[in-house]
Amino acid sequence: NKNLRVGANYAFNFNPVSVEPFKKNDSLFTGKYWKILKDFNFNVLPSSFTLNTDVNRQFNSQRFREVELGGNNIAIEELFRRNYTFDFQYTINFNLTKALQLNFSASNNNIVRNYFKEGIINGEQDPTLDVWDGFFDFGDPNRQFQQLGITYELPLYKIPTLSFISATYQYSGDFQWQKGSDLYGNLELDGQTYDLGNTIQNANTHNLNTTLDMNKLYKYIGLTKKRVTTVRARTTGAPPGPSQNNAAKVKSSNKGSAKLLNAGIDIITMIKRVQINYSENNGTFLPGYLQTPGFIGTTKPTLGYTFGSQNDIRYLAARNGWLTVFPEFNQQYTETNSKQLDLSASLEPVSDFKIDIIGNRTYYENYTENYRINTVAGEYEYESLTPNTFGNFNISTILIKTAFSNSDETSSAAFNEFRANRIKIAERLALDKGVDLNNPDNIGDDGFPKGFGKNNQAVLLPSFLAAYTGSNANGVSLGAFRNTPIPNWDIKYTGFMKFAWFKKNFKRFSVTHGYRSNYTINQFRSNLDYNDIDYTLDYVNQPNDVLDQSGNYKNETLY
Repeated sequence: NKNLRVGANYAFNFNPVSVEPFKKNDSLFTGKYWKILKDFNFNVLPSSFTLNTDVNRQFNSQRFREVELGGNNIAIEELFRRNYTFDFQYTINFNLTKALQLNFSASNNNIVRNYFKEGIINGEQDPTLDVWDGFFDFGDPNRQFQQLGITYELPLYKIPTLSFISATYQYSGDFQWQKGSDLYGNLELDGQTYDLGNTIQNANTHNLNTTLDMNKLYKYIGLTKKRVTTVRARTTGAPPGPSQNNAAKVKSSNKGSAKLLNAGIDIITMIKRVQINYSENNGTFLPGYLQTPGFIGTTKPTLGYTFGSQNDIRYLAARNGWLTVFPEFNQQYTETNSKQLDLSASLEPVSDFKIDIIGNRTYYENYTENYRINTVAGEYEYESLTPNTFGNFNISTILIKTAFSNSDETSSAAFNEFRANRIKIAERLALDKGVDLNNPDNIGDDGFPKGFGKNNQAVLLPSFLAAYTGSNANGVSLGAFRNTPIPNWDIKYTGFMKFAWFKKNFKRFSVTHGYRSNYTINQFRSNLDYNDIDYTLDYVNQPNDVLDQSGNYKNETLY
């Protein structure tokens, strides 16, 4: 057994060279609204650079003793096992401005195979080679990963009108190249040799965190409470004269007006804080990629893709001959997308009475497909096979309009409304497709437009949502998704402790109330049996393959 590990680390911190061209120019940028320009700055040099390398070599040989070897016994050859790797990583940190930070890191994992005779991969190993032989052979890439990170504090707070807004944007772009199996580097089929290639994948993340400090806004526009003071009249022992009585009345009137004004300001300025957070994640996975990255990284298939861009690169990679042409290739191309929006607000209409408003929306989608590369007129073309989409969805909503409606073991007011809504939704769907509802040939025996029956999913979903949210079926959206989250709430009141009886009997006393309601699609997916049709051509005599077993038109998406 022999083990060799050699590592080297290097780090360098640059002296900052910050340029602030307008910092001392007071004659030009004198007003407070020019602060955003006066504070303009940038750095010439990066902040730091680090480099880490690691050579790791493990060698093991094992020989079995030959005891009474003879007859039909077969000798076991000496066993060699080697694991030679060379890894390195580098990182660059760059504070482009005081508010904009950038960092980039890349790492490579290389496999060294310099111990095979005559350089034949997976051939016979040379037992004379030691762990020190070919020390500066850095091998071939096995895995490469790189990441770009950006953090930007939006300078909105430097504008007096927007000083109450604090916002930070973060971006992360990832790229990974993974070597494919050597066993499939020379795959033969029908007399031809194919390479199944490697895999590449990328991802990006967008995060926007925004806080609105409403107290700053109220102060800026002058919505502040007036100070209430009590001024006592000076007495000299003589009975008060008429002027003193009038002064007391004026002071009492002013005090009452100030209290009333402050109560109004409390209501107007009840919103104390608003938080808006948005995050988005995207990624792609492309197998069958034939290219190999360089020693310190790669800009292929595109520079944007290596930094996390989600622009479609399939057709470009196919035209350039970068994708495998193996006719029976069955690894899937994948795209993922998720979006999440979180809203919250803190309200305080009066002292000791607090309300927290909470809303959210989450959307996740995954797209997969097989593909094939065809040769047309001497050029490679990408062909998509069996595309499929699936995902889930969740959004906050309010169902309190129907939560306490009449219901018992045999009937429900909301459910009856749900059933009654179906004919309205079916007619709206048919009209959107240009169907003449005055033509009796377009109406089924149950009174519903043909193809849009009472059990069609496209009819049921909007009918259900209209009924249980208490909305009008004639105005409800016909789609399954909703864009705007409707906030839920938490309420807390702690003012009872101001009363003597509560102080005497309790150390702490509060009343709380909360409401949560969510509309969730556990899964939506593509209907692989869906056929796109033109209703206007022949609405009555549609081909049978566009209808399901119930005589309804097949929906593009199943929920």
